[in-house]
Amino acid sequence: MSYSAGDRAAPANMKVELETLTTFKNRIDGMLKDLDASDAAPKKIGQDRLQQTHLGTGFGESSKLMSTYNHVHDRLETLSQLLADQIEMMSLSVNGAHGDYHNVDEDQRRRMWAIYDTTDQHYDPALDPNAPKNKSGTPSNQTGGQQQSSVGGNMG
Repeated sequence: MSYSAGDRAAPANMKVELETLTTFKNRIDGMLKDLDASDAAPKKIGQDRLQQTHLGTGFGESSKLMSTYNHVHDRLETLSQLLADQIEMMSLSVNGAHGDYHNVDEDQRRRMWAIYDTTDQHYDPALDPNAPKNKSGTPSNQTGGQQQSSVGGNMG
């Protein structure tokens, strides 16, 4: 965002934007703190899993139920971690936006790309109602062209 030297509203606009970004970042940080303290935290969600003996052994239905339970539980753990990562990414992005990303160090850039790569690996266009559709009307399996970033990540 650039302002001409004669634009007297620029400092006021920038102050409002900074206050807005700061407020937003504080809300994001609060959400991440609340998530980490809750039972849905990525580290906590996997602690209290059922065992096969809780459902019984020796009959197929209990094995199928346990398999489904494990699948759903694994997906919940992944979802919780992806949510925490996305909240962290928003916090890093808002922090970087304060200085047109000039104040983002290499470790923060690497972390942002790591979050992007992890999210991209878990993305399934078939589950995305807004995914681009191919000619048959089903979601395209492609997430777009991959382009190497200057800091070691892929840009879509």
